Amino acid sequence: MLVTILGPDGSGKTTLAKNVVNAINGSEYVYLGHNPEHRSYLWLNDILQSAGSQFILFKPLRRFIITFNDYLEYRKSKVKMRISDRWVIDSLVQTRVYKRLMRHYYKMVVTLFPKPDLVILLAGDENKIWQRKKELNPQLISEYITNYKNYLSKNNVHYKTIDTTENSVEECTLIAKNYIDEYQQKPQHIKMV
Repeated sequence: MLVTILGPDGSGKTTLAKNVVNAINGSEYVYLGHNPEHRSYLWLNDILQSAGSQFILFKPLRRFIITFNDYLEYRKSKVKMRISDRWVIDSLVQTRVYKRLMRHYYKMVVTLFPKPDLVILLAGDENKIWQRKKELNPQLISEYITNYKNYLSKNNVHYKTIDTTENSVEECTLIAKNYIDEYQQKPQHIKMV
């Protein structure tokens, strides 16, 4: 089973993902974002981690290899519960918010990619989220959350939302664990929103 934690920067994705792994026996944490310092790859890790992989001519191949690695991570979730900190949906949302041309590539990728079994979307007061990291302004945070919700709803992805500005870290962890338990007990054809 793959449970994906999504949300704008500062919403608490990494903290929640790691806490949920600690709360659920036998689950594994996996980071699927674009920060190379936090990332390890199942396939061609040394090449992707090298400084040379950032050159412009290598970027399309690098994107393909990263996408293939994400697919391999998804396959591993069919054997063991994995809690992912981000997913390929993040890249699509980011390119939509910033209106980048790569959004067409990521739209194709997410169309072809298997969906996570359950997404936990982290949201809350944009100003409080902004105060945590000050990476995205409150307007961008709002756009991210709106784009996540639109994508997840439109594509029938099972998701639940947690307000991380109104709940403590411990409460968010318990809520997420309860959502996962609830999802595992429901027939798979029922949409959860």
